[in-house]
Amino acid sequence: MKRTKIETILIFGILILYYALSQIFFVKMGSIYSIIINPLFWILLCVSLKLYIKKTYAIAKLKKEIVDYTLIAVLGYIIVYLISGLFVSFGKNPNSTTLKGLIINFWVTGTVILTREYVRYLIINNTYEKQKKKVGIALIIIMTLLEVKTLNITDMNVYYAFKQIASAFLPVLSKNILFTYLAYCKNYVAAVCYDLLIYLVLWLSPILPKMTWFMIAIIDIATPIILLLYIRYIKRKKDELSLFNASVKTEEIDKIETIKKIINQKLKGQASLK
Repeated sequence: MKRTKIETILIFGILILYYALSQIFFVKMGSIYSIIINPLFWILLCVSLKLYIKKTYAIAKLKKEIVDYTLIAVLGYIIVYLISGLFVSFGKNPNSTTLKGLIINFWVTGTVILTREYVRYLIINNTYEKQKKKVGIALIIIMTLLEVKTLNITDMNVYYAFKQIASAFLPVLSKNILFTYLAYCKNYVAAVCYDLLIYLVLWLSPILPKMTWFMIAIIDIATPIILLLYIRYIKRKKDELSLFNASVKTEEIDKIETIKKIINQKLKGQASLK
């Protein structure tokens, strides 16, 4: 247990150090940071943890169901996002929709999503059960900080502060709460599907709705939270059903054993009479 704690603390130390360096030095590098440093950091960390943590984890409960629920949530997100354009307006996609642009976007963002979620999965499942809640909270905080862009605090007023929190911080926080819970459920595939599929729509669609930041914030905050609550509800019902079935089986076994004892006693009584 002590070794696992040291390993977790060391990994968190690496992530915190990387966050500090990214805020102080790397962000000033512009495209060098986003195209080279950030993807390579997550790839190296992912490979290193995979080679070092040579554990095999049990098959996740509701693995297929969780992925299915996530795909439905993503589909709902995309439909609401695109339909909203009918109430505002559509504009040209600011992202490059060419093959070259797609490859660059996938390298810069897609690679980070794949490796980051696997790192999250490895960290939380390399932790003892009673420590997972604390590790999960720490992961949510650190991963949120790593993903949130640096805020410009010069000439900040109340409206700007509210806008930054609502549009930049809370959506990332709600998403990381969901992804950490999915990792706790031993499922990183659903997290990758959620993030990557939404980005693919943003990368490939020739036109996108001209939504206000407030509308985008509501969708980005609500969707992960609703999905999280639903998965927790289904998981709880599944656990309750498993406990009920186990208790019924135990009662049936006890009844069978009791009947066996009664039969054995009768057979012994008949044998003694003979």
